[in-house]
Amino acid sequence: MKVIYTDSLVIGGGLAGLRVAIAAMQRGYDTIVLSLIPAKRSHSAAAQGGMQASLGACVKGEGDDEDVHFGDTVKGSDWGCDQDVARMFVNTAPKAIRQLAAWGVPWSRVRGGDREVIINGEKVTITENHEAHGLITARDFGGTKKWRTCFTSDGTGHTMLYAMDNKAIELGTEHMRKGKGVPSPYGDHLWLDITLLGRKHIEKNLREVKEICEYFLGIDPVKEYIPVRPTQHYSMGGVRTNATGESPTLKGLFSAGEAACWDMHGFNRLGGNSVAETVVAGMLVGEFVADYCAANPLKVSTATIAHFLKKEENKITDLLVRDFGENPFELKAQMQKIMMDKVGIFRNGPDLEQAVEELTVLNQRARNIALRNRISSSNPELVEAIRVPKMIKLAQCVAYGALLRTESRGAHAREDYPERNDRDWLRRTLTTWKDDGSDLPDISYEDLDVMKMEMPPGSRGYGVDNIILHPDSEKRMAEIEEIKKTNSAADRLELQQLLNPTPIPEKFKGKNERIGRGYK
Repeated sequence: MKVIYTDSLVIGGGLAGLRVAIAAMQRGYDTIVLSLIPAKRSHSAAAQGGMQASLGACVKGEGDDEDVHFGDTVKGSDWGCDQDVARMFVNTAPKAIRQLAAWGVPWSRVRGGDREVIINGEKVTITENHEAHGLITARDFGGTKKWRTCFTSDGTGHTMLYAMDNKAIELGTEHMRKGKGVPSPYGDHLWLDITLLGRKHIEKNLREVKEICEYFLGIDPVKEYIPVRPTQHYSMGGVRTNATGESPTLKGLFSAGEAACWDMHGFNRLGGNSVAETVVAGMLVGEFVADYCAANPLKVSTATIAHFLKKEENKITDLLVRDFGENPFELKAQMQKIMMDKVGIFRNGPDLEQAVEELTVLNQRARNIALRNRISSSNPELVEAIRVPKMIKLAQCVAYGALLRTESRGAHAREDYPERNDRDWLRRTLTTWKDDGSDLPDISYEDLDVMKMEMPPGSRGYGVDNIILHPDSEKRMAEIEEIKKTNSAADRLELQQLLNPTPIPEKFKGKNERIGRGYK
């Protein structure tokens, strides 16, 4: 057995993992990045929307700052986010954008004068200030008050969303559920029309989208509609961590990016905040990882390593020698169908109950997977056999948690419980698998403390306001007003620290400069 020692081991070569590794290495610690694929092929490369940061340089971003970004993030999360984390994030995001620019990211820039943009599917002319010419610009993305999504003209080319707002997605999904979708071998779909953007815009700003349509669908989106259908896009959950990114249950384990429930997104996330989170969380959590390395000497038991290595070897051996059993590809396809049909965008009790029952059966069957190809290397079937049981368990976490949560909040929409119920459900769902032999995960809940919130629960300002209020919301709001009254001379930054002091690393605590406002 060969043991490789390192100060920090980063699992995953996406943006978050690489940024954590950079932070640890900058502090002088040996770091290994372990990735299933080359880092430059990680899924981060597919994120086309852009990265949110309140630079306030473009005319549609004027007046933006950390407070506005914070409000958008908390409201977008349906008050499920950790507001300490949201504050750390919005205060650090502008620094991350500028650092990336210094590292060579070619952010699109403001060009003074008139330009045409697409707003809600219509062409509109806006006039950019000449004083801002050359500064990093932003676009409208993800339901925010101000334009703050920084982008590169090609790599973040998801501008087709200019022509589709949340209501169109909602109506389109309803249209399909009523049996009015267009049939295809992959399920019913809708048509997306981006032809109104014109050839010049599509070929310059949406080259990746155009190539996907040409290579995989054989269509030209300049002239033809694009077939689209809803699917799982993003996971708001992940490894539960505290504000420093460390697991509260396993010392020395940190998580950042989409693998983590840091928890910046709560029950939903703003478009552009996910890409920003990868880099900002990597910056912040990377510093806390380095702090941990500095305070804790490396102690590794080779007996523990040998124990777990043998355990995994036995699992693989069992798969390779079993004569009869389940096909992992068939189990995966059945799991996908259950999740698509019964745990989709709009949910209800009967469908969720069936999904939990059917997934439980799949979980039991997955304990008896057998392989047709019995080699231990370069074997895609073996890879699926290892992954699929874990996928099914994760699907059970989603379906079972959704069944028990009798409300609608963020991305969780219950047709039989349409209200957002802060009184009973302002809490996070925590799932735990005690052992591989369990049929279902254990579910517990983590209450959110309204009396510590900088922004207590209220209306999001969009969508239907059918809220069952938390009894502490009004009390906390009165407390905030009293703090503001008592500290009337405090500026917004001083007031924010009074309401919600956050543990930002010293090197990122500085104020952010904006055109026309300086560091105010």
